[in-house]
Amino acid sequence: MTFVDQNVLAEINPDTFGPQNLTEELGFLPEIFPFLKSKEELLGRTRPAITFVVAATIRAFRKCCGQPARTLPAGFMDRIWERWSYGEHEDRIVDLLETLEPHLWSYFLHMAQSAVENEDWSHQDVAVASLMYATVLFACIFQFWPEDYLPELEQASRDHRVSAVVLD
Repeated sequence: MTFVDQNVLAEINPDTFGPQNLTEELGFLPEIFPFLKSKEELLGRTRPAITFVVAATIRAFRKCCGQPARTLPAGFMDRIWERWSYGEHEDRIVDLLETLEPHLWSYFLHMAQSAVENEDWSHQDVAVASLMYATVLFACIFQFWPEDYLPELEQASRDHRVSAVVLD
């Protein structure tokens, strides 16, 4: 199941997706910018790449979904981060995101691989970037997928045994 296809991602070019585009996309989902800011120290040198890939992800969802984003429950991303940061379910989280949005997850992995090769990201850099992107991608899925797909999202979370949906 996916809402973002490869063609949409092909339209997002790092050379034409400048600072103004980044700001516009991040501003579209006001919950995301403070979350990124709160993790700035952890992100370290990965911050520019993560900011770009998050903004590109928001753009892709906006292009594909054609509906306004739902507002996240207060603290949603922080609770997901906290649950997922324990590292107990890394493979399950990856499987969940590959099932839900395989093209976006692959887009992130390609960016991370390029950063490892060209910017000498460490294993720690990749781990933090992956957790950050997984949290944001899950939040975007929750915000943009049509409401009638939310039960499927919750079921997929259960099937992958990832305690992910936090609605309270």
